[in-house]
Amino acid sequence: MEDLVDKAEARDEIIDSNDEAEAMEVELKAEAELDVEAEIEAEEEMEAGGRAQSPRSTRRIRNRMAAARMRTRQKQHLEDLEQRKTELEQRAAELEEELREAQSRNNPLTQSIENLTSMIDELTSVENTMLTGIDECKSLLLNLERLLRDRNITRNILN
Repeated sequence: MEDLVDKAEARDEIIDSNDEAEAMEVELKAEAELDVEAEIEAEEEMEAGGRAQSPRSTRRIRNRMAAARMRTRQKQHLEDLEQRKTELEQRAAELEEELREAQSRNNPLTQSIENLTSMIDELTSVENTMLTGIDECKSLLLNLERLLRDRNITRNILN
């Protein structure tokens, strides 16, 4: 019985430290120990002299056993959840590492894209300048052709 009191005190200390998962685990262990004691007590009552028990007593024993099974299931469920939490935390850490690696590989590519974009902008500017120059050359050629035609016409008239 002292062990149960010590465990209850330990549980209260854990609850005070706001560690609910650990408190629940300690509580479930304490209840599991109580369940074992209750089952042993129930078996002893049933074996005691082979006498018939009252329906109330039988129901109480069945309820204790059902409660013990329920606490065992809860304990198993808690352990399963903790295992799942650990697995998810590990997977999250792996994914974060993969993300960091992908970002480190991506940074030089991003810089290359920015450099290429800058070069394309410069080439577009040069192309536009060249097109403007070509248009000016065409205009000059047309003017020159006109002048040459006019000169030829003038020569033909004078001759």
